[in-house]
Parts: sequence; structure tokens; C-alpha cells
Amino acid sequence: MKIQKIFIGFFVLFSLAFSIQVFAAGTISVSTKGPLISAVGVLDAKIISQENNKFNISFGLSNEGDVQAGVMYSVRLIKEINKSQYVIDEKIYDESLTLTSNSLIKKEIEYIAPLNQEGEYKISILSRNEAGHVFSVASVDNIKLTK
Repeated sequence: MKIQKIFIGFFVLFSLAFSIQVFAAGTISVSTKGPLISAVGVLDAKIISQENNKFNISFGLSNEGDVQAGVMYSVRLIKEINKSQYVIDEKIYDESLTLTSNSLIKKEIEYIAPLNQEGEYKISILSRNEAGHVFSVASVDNIKLTK
């Protein structure tokens, strides 16, 4: 009887030790670093001219990573209300670019804000891929619109 208790005790201890090792071997370490998906950025965004609700905007699209195909850009008109920002309008331009490694393409575009807007707004330029994934956002300037 005493031998059976000792045998059962060893069996329980061995089972616990084995289950702890299996649990420890099954843990997953999570890294906060991952592969760089894109290094496309928007540089030197500025308003060249404004005539009522029509804006001429210049900016550069840079790529510090590998070749990136299907790069697009858009303009957002943003209204800040009670420290929250709301996208009032967005114009996604049809042009699709391929940026070679370590390149910069300068762009000049025309953006026409909706006529029914009045007050202070922000304009931002976004770089994105054709699927809509945003690479970067650059604030251009604060503007004032009148009806």
C-alpha cells in the first residue's frame, strides 16, 4: 500500500512537471518590430495659391524603401469641432505612381473645396496605395472658406 502511494505520488509529480514544461514550450514571444511595409512619405506640402475655394497645392512624394508601385495621393478637408477632427471632403486623385528606391517626385495639384463650406479648416495630403492603405499624412495649412 505504501509503495502504491509512493508510485502515485511520483506519477502525479511527473505529470505536473511534464505539463509545466509543455506549457512553457508553448508560449509565444511577441516582437514589437515587424517588417517595413512602406517608406512612402509626403514632404514639403504647401498651398501655392487660393482663389475662393480653389487651391493650388505642391508637395513631394518620397520613398526611402524598396520600389513601391501603385502609389496614389489625396487631399482631405478637415474641420475641427471641440478638439475632434472631421473629414468634410476628400479628393482621391486618379494618378498611380511607381516610386523607385530613394526617390522623390514633386507634384502640383488643384483642389476645389465644396462651395457650401464656411469657416476655418485644415487641408492635409495623404499618400496611399491603390487598395486604400494610407502610408503617410502631411498637414498642409489652416485655411478659411467663405460661401
